[in-house]
Amino acid sequence: MLIALILLGGFRDIVFVNINEQIGFNDGLVDSNRVLNSFSFLKSYSTAELLNLKWILTVLFALTFFLLSFISFKVILLDSQGARWISILYVVGVITAGITFVGGRILGDPLTGYTLSRVIMGAL
Repeated sequence: MLIALILLGGFRDIVFVNINEQIGFNDGLVDSNRVLNSFSFLKSYSTAELLNLKWILTVLFALTFFLLSFISFKVILLDSQGARWISILYVVGVITAGITFVGGRILGDPLTGYTLSRVIMGAL
């Protein structure tokens, strides 16, 4: 299971690096498009679409990491206390990210709220 978590983490990193590269190119922040060929389909998406994709993928990856971690503790290690703490960590993280996102909008700084909430979700 540890190997699966490590491989999934590496894959997630590659996916998000390529999405961020495409966003940087779309927004004129970089001169050349350095997206890997296997991610060339990203070139047809706008920045707004890529930002939405990042949110969807963030939630999916966080859910997958949670499930793998929970299963590791509960089923493989037979550690109900560890599984409980993993659950609490993820619930608190998601709630904090949600509050940060909404707070940024309420305070008139949606970009900062978005950025901070994505960092929190990415940490999960």
